[in-house]
Amino acid sequence: MIPFNFLAVDLDGTLLRNDSSISDFSADTLIHAQKNGLKVAICTGRPTDGARHIAQRIRLHEFGGYIVGYNGGEIIECATGNVVRDLILPDGVLPQVVEFARQMNAEIMTFCNRHIISTSDSHPVIIRSSRRNRMDITTTDNWRKEVEGLKLHKCMFVGEPEILRANERKVKDMFDGVLSAFCSEPHFLELNPLGVNKGDGLRWLLNYADVDPASVIAFGDTPSDIPMIRMAGKGVAMGNAPQAVKDVADAVALSNEEDGVAQMLQSMY
Repeated sequence: MIPFNFLAVDLDGTLLRNDSSISDFSADTLIHAQKNGLKVAICTGRPTDGARHIAQRIRLHEFGGYIVGYNGGEIIECATGNVVRDLILPDGVLPQVVEFARQMNAEIMTFCNRHIISTSDSHPVIIRSSRRNRMDITTTDNWRKEVEGLKLHKCMFVGEPEILRANERKVKDMFDGVLSAFCSEPHFLELNPLGVNKGDGLRWLLNYADVDPASVIAFGDTPSDIPMIRMAGKGVAMGNAPQAVKDVADAVALSNEEDGVAQMLQSMY
């Protein structure tokens, strides 16, 4: 008997190796598991378009899987391409976003139409994001004007980790009741539509797909994965995850460099 029939899996630091690739072993294991009845949802902070090549590699379009992008702000059915959830930032926040970036001496980036729109194309973190999402960078000296009127699922301050951490509380307070703000990685302070997180996104998808949360196994490696790990029937932290993530998990897998997701799934399917 297969104990879980639905997999929710993060990408960076979880399913993917440190070079943002998926190993043949991991891909083949997930394909085999789907052939045996497992439904798969990629749950990522990446833009949805930045996860499509991974979804294609593990054949989610063939097996009726999902991409939960933007931390749950956008969800697509891979078989049909239909967008079934679509939450965007309100236009009114843009002036404050630009002002906070100025105060923190941070760059701003967002995603739209399979491009990164940013105030810099030379910052190494933005270049890394461009490569791993397979998106070109559009730079602008007037970010607010460039993105005004576009449908934005999130935007991000990019800067020095200590400065972003020091200002995280201030940003949260400024956008309280309007946006969700958190440091997803050391160099990223993200702004998402109010209430958006991976746990909420996964809960919405399970309701939509009529899936019992008890039948879900979820894998993640960062604090942004904690809501998803907590709500799954079995929440698994990666071996490379910080202790705060391991403390809320039901189990700990091998690291992402050791194909921890696939190693655990292989014993089940």
